[in-house]
Amino acid sequence: MKLGVMGERVRRCVGQAAWLLVLVVLGALASLAVTGFLLVGPGIPVPECSGPAVKSPVEQTELDDRRCAWERAVEGISPDAMRRVDIKGSGNDTTEVRLSIVVPSDSTLAQDTAEGKAADELIPFVDAVWGVPTFAGTQPEWKVPVVIVGQGSPQTEIVLSGTVSTRPGDWDFYSKGPTTLQLSLPTMRLRAVTTTWHVLGRGADKLSAETRKRGLQMSVTVVSAGAKPAGYSLPGISSAKELLSSLGPDAPTAGRDVLTAVGRALLAAAGWVALLLAWQAGPPPFGTGTGPLYRLKRITGAVVLVHLTIWVIPWLGPLDYALGSAVPQWRWDELSKWLSWQPAKLAPLPGALVLLVTAILVMVPRLVIALVRGGDTDDPCAWSRMRTVRLGLGAAGALAAAAAALLALADLQRSGASRVAAVLLPSVLTVLLAAVAVSAYFVACRAGWRIRLLPSLMWAAAFVPLVAVGASVHSGGGELPPLIRWSGPLLVGTVAVLATGVVAWWAVTDSRPSRVGLPLAVPVAVLLALAWDREVLGRFGWWDLHELTRQLDGVLGLVLVAATVKALYDSGRSPATDPRALRGLRALGIVLMFIMASGNFSLLTIPSPVTVGAAALMVWMLFPYGQMRRAAVVLAQSREEYLGALNDSVRMGTLRRSLPLLRKAAHAAVADGPPADTRARRRLRSVERASYDVRPVPADGEVVRVHQRAFGAYTSPEPWKRAIRTAANAAVLGAPWTLLSLAGAVVSAGFDHRHPVLAVLTTAVPILLTWVGFGLLYGYFFPVLRGETGLTKALWMWGVMIVPAALQVVASRDPSHWSSWTGTILYGLQALTFAMSLGLFADAAVLAANRMHLGRLTDIHNLGFITAWWSSVAVALASGVATVIIAGVSPFVLDIFPEAPQAPEPSASPSAGV
Repeated sequence: MKLGVMGERVRRCVGQAAWLLVLVVLGALASLAVTGFLLVGPGIPVPECSGPAVKSPVEQTELDDRRCAWERAVEGISPDAMRRVDIKGSGNDTTEVRLSIVVPSDSTLAQDTAEGKAADELIPFVDAVWGVPTFAGTQPEWKVPVVIVGQGSPQTEIVLSGTVSTRPGDWDFYSKGPTTLQLSLPTMRLRAVTTTWHVLGRGADKLSAETRKRGLQMSVTVVSAGAKPAGYSLPGISSAKELLSSLGPDAPTAGRDVLTAVGRALLAAAGWVALLLAWQAGPPPFGTGTGPLYRLKRITGAVVLVHLTIWVIPWLGPLDYALGSAVPQWRWDELSKWLSWQPAKLAPLPGALVLLVTAILVMVPRLVIALVRGGDTDDPCAWSRMRTVRLGLGAAGALAAAAAALLALADLQRSGASRVAAVLLPSVLTVLLAAVAVSAYFVACRAGWRIRLLPSLMWAAAFVPLVAVGASVHSGGGELPPLIRWSGPLLVGTVAVLATGVVAWWAVTDSRPSRVGLPLAVPVAVLLALAWDREVLGRFGWWDLHELTRQLDGVLGLVLVAATVKALYDSGRSPATDPRALRGLRALGIVLMFIMASGNFSLLTIPSPVTVGAAALMVWMLFPYGQMRRAAVVLAQSREEYLGALNDSVRMGTLRRSLPLLRKAAHAAVADGPPADTRARRRLRSVERASYDVRPVPADGEVVRVHQRAFGAYTSPEPWKRAIRTAANAAVLGAPWTLLSLAGAVVSAGFDHRHPVLAVLTTAVPILLTWVGFGLLYGYFFPVLRGETGLTKALWMWGVMIVPAALQVVASRDPSHWSSWTGTILYGLQALTFAMSLGLFADAAVLAANRMHLGRLTDIHNLGFITAWWSSVAVALASGVATVIIAGVSPFVLDIFPEAPQAPEPSASPSAGV
């Protein structure tokens, strides 16, 4: 019977995963449709340095004027002049970049460079000659260019060198002419290569490529060493068939990368996904449609949906870029004649990013309102006529605005655009997206997800064409005035921050923000949404939304933690003593302890499958099924039975301590003759039986030992009262390591981040919650934990804390991970001290609650346990002090699990400019 129930639950979980993958495929199709719309839409004319004057929403800046001056100097050299880019990583977290080009000595470029004119305008100089390379959004710090003139040679070599921090992310290169690239990164790995250059050689940490054309882009995704290298190239595709054939043979194709992103997103939210699956197939209290835990389920479902979207969208960018390369030039010419305008041919930004922007502006507010008001408790598949009328009017207005915007852009080309094409193009896109929305609606209904997905998706489908046109104008190359350039991304970022704040407020207070408080929060949301990195602030745009949403994803993980604590508070204020309540307590404890043990409650860490599997196994062992029945017996005791068990437990310990003296007396009585020897041995056997006979008490077929009847329920039958006390003890016990970890984390993640407040929040709060979280769950689920006393239960919990980390180090294939044994051992000593102290404090609290001296702990536990506790405290403190003196505070940061690589930020297209 149990196997049949388990098999049914596994089938349900597999079915949920299958429906989730169907949604991902639908999202990829929607992204490609939006990208196709951007490709065939009118290209935005950008003022060229040597071209005729054109009408354009893009204005020329002083930086562009200087760049144009250098481009005129570049026109004086041969178009076949080969540029060389050499990039070499060093061992001190810096990368050396060397740019060089050989030009005639009498050229304007060589003479102006020799005169030092490039010293004060290095960025336009590099942009005009080589194209500015960016390294995870950062430009190198350039030195003054050096001119090398050979003796008797008419050629001059111009060399420019610089350094940049070695950071994971997208490294982008643009060709200003024939270019050769040599990349070598001993401390990093190449995750993916998206390019139209010709790749000459490729390794795990090396890349060699060249191009003979101007204006081609290469994007290299770099991750930390230890990640599995993978990637693909797009070397000049002329048809869709060739596109598929070129992507197919490479190991990780674009589709596999998307599936990998889905897998990593699910790993990062493994615990919360387990909570959702428990509602689909778990025992009570899961599966019920009311109560505090159902509210937690609603928040978790919404956050996991947003989390999956944020992680998958950046990986759809390579698919979008490939779509433009798959169309041959003669097709573009025919399409241009039919449309009466020049198509863009290259999407200024991926369709996935447009979908993200539309989701934030259109879907997120509606979903937040439905979540806070509880609208998802109604039939999610219901539909009304009035909703159809409102949607029709809104779609008509959005399509009219999108058609007008397309005509306005086409008029800038002086092409006399066709009004039919301007109206038909956004209409076709809306119809395609509506079909995707209806398919997603049926998927949600079939999977049993109680969320009103269809109305929000239909509204998004109506507004996507308008958002796509507006976003493409913002990122259409060149420089827009700062206020206009920031307006769109800043509005979207503000809405995302406000939505996160509203959900956080509701999760903590169970109420909606007031009409006065919400407007006051808008300025704060604007400041949080703005990128404060000095190198990013001046070119803040749509691409920075990826980093913002990733940080907000971490904040949403903390919101889930707050909602969990609120649910535990609401449901744990009444005693849980009957078998049904204890069964639900065990089920909830398995899920929440798994979230803590896997170390991913903040949604930003990606634990390895080994860590997740080990955590699941250890948590399952921590909550044995038979413990529920024993806990029911312990909690059902009368006051007299409880005091009797406690006195018996103390008496047994006292007798056990007297055994060594009695054994010594029995040996000495041998010399006094048989009568004395017999009396001594009888007395010894009597004391041994009294000290070691735990006198099992059968109750409903269960055998419960005396120690468990005395110490197995802590001091209260109410879970929340137990949790508050153990959480306070855990906060005090973990305070030294928490403070050291906070110091190291704030220093490493603070002020050079684009969003410093969010970065510190998502880094510092998980550290504060680590020890307190284990203490809270220890007390809340105390009766159903494996073990008889507080100390044995805490030692089993210590296994849950340390085994996943140790197995991850053992299973690691990268030799560099073996160096983390030092941190793992140190963490193990800290966790052992923490667990033993927490367990002894729990047993001491039981003695103190019954007016017994704390010295009686030596009667309850073997003296060796007490000695081991003091030894672990001394070793942990000594190791901590030595580590602080030798290596500083960074080893104390509790993120000891080696992380899988993060999803990259997609690189901007060449026309995106900034």
